[in-house]
Amino acid sequence: MAEEKSFVITGVKIKKVKKEGNLKAWATITINDSIVMRDIRVLNGEKGLFIGMPGRKRSDGKYSDTVYIKNTEIKEDINKAILEKYDTTSDSDLTDEF
Repeated sequence: MAEEKSFVITGVKIKKVKKEGNLKAWATITINDSIVMRDIRVLNGEKGLFIGMPGRKRSDGKYSDTVYIKNTEIKEDINKAILEKYDTTSDSDLTDEF
């Protein structure tokens, strides 16, 4: 019998950005209809699209993630869900917000 996941992504929202550059969209995910994670970035890098977790700029000018996912399977599930939603989101509703 297959083990049921206790972690289920129950919602994904994407807001694509107008401005040219590496930032392509902002994402929000909901986990188990209970936890909402905002300000996830969809970025375009040398190897294609990837996600960047919410972060903040430290006093030394460097950035650090405020959310770090240790479990590889969960990290892959989040990445897949966001990028799939990004691919199916229309470009007609772009935002200037950062």
